[in-house]
Amino acid sequence: MQKIKWINRTVHAAALSALVETDGSYRFYFGVYLSPVSRVTRVYLFMIERFRRLIAYPSLLRTIRARWDECLPLFHFQLRSPAISSSESLPI
Repeated sequence: MQKIKWINRTVHAAALSALVETDGSYRFYFGVYLSPVSRVTRVYLFMIERFRRLIAYPSLLRTIRARWDECLPLFHFQLRSPAISSSESLPI
């Protein structure tokens, strides 16, 4: 398991990743947890939400997948991201 932590004037964030061996393959878990730091945090997160979901996170997961394939081309793992509908809100 790996944990990366960011703290700035807008947000306190932690990204966690874990690689779990399953029957004949691996499963990669990735989560980003955000905590408000100021009154601006919720507005800021609302404004960048689409960018995070449509550009930042998929790009990060593609990079992880490419590096995995470079290191261990014989093994494959499933990238699973939680399906979140536009009507659901994320806890902040």
